[in-house]
Amino acid sequence: MDRNVYYIEAGEPFLSVLVDGINKHLTYKNLQLKDSTIYLPNRRAVTSLKEAFLNYYNKKALLMPTILPIGDLDDQELMFELAESNTFSPSDSLPPMPNIQRRLLLTKLVLAVEKNNCSLVEASQLAFMLGKFIDQVQTDRLSFDNLEHLVPNKYSEHWQKTLKFLKIVGKEWPNIIQELGFSDPIERRNQLLTNQIQSWSESPPQGLVVAAGSTGSIPATADLLCCIEQLPNGVVILPGLNVDTIRESHKKLEPTHPQYFMDKLLTKMDVKCHQLKSWGSTDNNNASCERRKLVKLALDDLPSGN
Repeated sequence: MDRNVYYIEAGEPFLSVLVDGINKHLTYKNLQLKDSTIYLPNRRAVTSLKEAFLNYYNKKALLMPTILPIGDLDDQELMFELAESNTFSPSDSLPPMPNIQRRLLLTKLVLAVEKNNCSLVEASQLAFMLGKFIDQVQTDRLSFDNLEHLVPNKYSEHWQKTLKFLKIVGKEWPNIIQELGFSDPIERRNQLLTNQIQSWSESPPQGLVVAAGSTGSIPATADLLCCIEQLPNGVVILPGLNVDTIRESHKKLEPTHPQYFMDKLLTKMDVKCHQLKSWGSTDNNNASCERRKLVKLALDDLPSGN
């Protein structure tokens, strides 16, 4: 079975290879650049890709594709993508709470729980860290329910105080924010990405959809990549994937390995090594080949599950 997963090897000029491959793919599929949507890891990559397209066409007037930062998508960008979807209504999801309001509310909650044990400044700092913690829990799609199993019992005296506080926050915060008619930014993003997946599943886009440079380290992003790979005109392009390293890893790679998340994503997609294809290369000279060999040797020396 032919799969829509490609890779650009480490050492290659990623954006140059990406742009060249996209234009070749559009010609092969008889699709238009202006109708395409490209997802990149962040806003900096979006800006660089626009410049790469202009350079490719020698600075001529160009109808750009829609280029979005999958790792930094804001609410308006996600809403724009879903605007024409029959499966989505703005009332389906609460708007994200503004950051300053969120921090002030968390500060108030901290003061209520800690009572006289911390100052306003300390409560504000704790609220900031707590907001980051909530974001991470929601990013990884975890729950506050299993916090008591997180730390060994030998740390119980100090940990029980922290655990009690986090349990209260984990229980009360969702109710507080929902009663005010808001949602957490990460939870909102996760929901909108889920809506995008549902929309595409029911009505696939006619233009080319490319996800390039993302490793799928965030669960919601991994789900989106899996959906894009299944689209009729969808393409997923992995950055710096070393096929030999993945092929030779008979057991799962360690989480610290640079290829770990891509290996995990390929497993989630059920894509085998022989189904992976190179998106292209700008250089086949000896120096480039030796550079790729060096990268492979470096990755082979890193810890794996073998």
